[in-house]
This record gives sequence, structure tokens and C-alpha cells, in this order.
Amino acid sequence: MWKEIWEEVTDPKNGHWRLALFWPAYLLVFFLIERLRPAATVYTPMHSGLDDLIPFCEFFIVFYLFWFFFMAAMLVYCGFFEPKTFRRLMHYFILTFSVAVVCYLVFPNCQELRPADFSPHWWDPFGMFTKLIFSIDTTTNVCPSEHVIGALGVVFAARDTKRYSSAKWTVFITAQAVLICLSTLFIKQHSVVDVAAALPVCLAGWLFCFHGERRREQKHERL
Repeated sequence: MWKEIWEEVTDPKNGHWRLALFWPAYLLVFFLIERLRPAATVYTPMHSGLDDLIPFCEFFIVFYLFWFFFMAAMLVYCGFFEPKTFRRLMHYFILTFSVAVVCYLVFPNCQELRPADFSPHWWDPFGMFTKLIFSIDTTTNVCPSEHVIGALGVVFAARDTKRYSSAKWTVFITAQAVLICLSTLFIKQHSVVDVAAALPVCLAGWLFCFHGERRREQKHERL
């Protein structure tokens, strides 16, 4: 059994899966930044006047949590059926999430947007899940927003695939990504500043990891 698994992992045609080793390394680094900062660290609050105009709405926790499935589903699909897009998407995540981590390291930031008196009723599932997220996730390391970076990465990957590049799928997947981005604002996990700061990071990721890699492959094929 273990021999067959090892042969499958080391098979050159499955080499793209090794890029997924980035995730445990990233999670470890993120955990260390979140939990082991010196107590004297000074965080800069992220805030925009637009944040005060956006109401708190715990229903959007649905789309906030959907983000995890959104990214995982695209990675699994591409990993099995479109390895080239899997590589591009993983290169995108490696680049953009690493940029985000560096930003958190050199520019400690936070948000102070959560409602102070939020006490949902036990029969309100949206409120209870939002309260759970508040208890698990700290208010630090928010700019740029990784929810935005991840959601747009899925959009770029979908456009890069054969199956999901049609106009119908593009509209559907883009709509899900927009709802995920909005969810970060409506449940007060991020400021408008965090969302705006993520956009140039996403653009750079697309230029280097999707557009750039496709052009390099096309040039190599012509040669």
C-alpha cells in the first residue's frame, strides 16, 4: 500500500501536487505571527469612512465561510483534471499570500470594527457562527485581505480552465467571489482599506502567475 502511494506521489505527472506543501508552511507562519507577537507590538487600525456606512449583517457569514470551500474545490478540481491551471493557481497563492504575510510582519495592522454588544440568540445560526468566528479569529493581520486575494484567485483560475471559462460559469463564479469580498465588510472582519489593498496584490498575482506563465508557455511551444 505505502509503496503504491509513494510511487503515485513521486510520479512526474503528479509533481504539481507537491506545490500544496506550501499550505502547512504558510499556516505555521501565519499562526506564529498571530499568536507569538511581542506584547509591546503596536498595531495600526485600518479604517475608512465607508466602513461606518456599511451595516453589520451576520447573514454574510455564509459567504465568509464559503470562501474555504470555494478555494479548496477549485484546487482539487484543477489538481485532478487541469494540472497546468493548478500550478498557476498555486504559484498565485504562494506569491500573493507570501506578500500578505510580509505586510503583516513589517506593518502590524488590525481592525476595530466588530460590534461591541453583539450577543446573538441561540436560535440565530448566522449570529452564532459569526460569534464563533469572532472568538477564534483575532482582529489583527487584516490588510491586505486574504479573503479577497483567495476569492479573486479562484476567478482567475476558472477563466484559465477549459470547463469553467464559459461566460455562464464566469458570471456565476465572479458573483460568488464578489459576495465573499462583501462578506468581509458586512460581518466586520475587514475594512474597505483591506479590500482595496488586496486588489493590486491580486493584479500582480494574475500578471505573473496566469498571464505571464501562459505567455511563456506559448513562446516555448513556438520555439
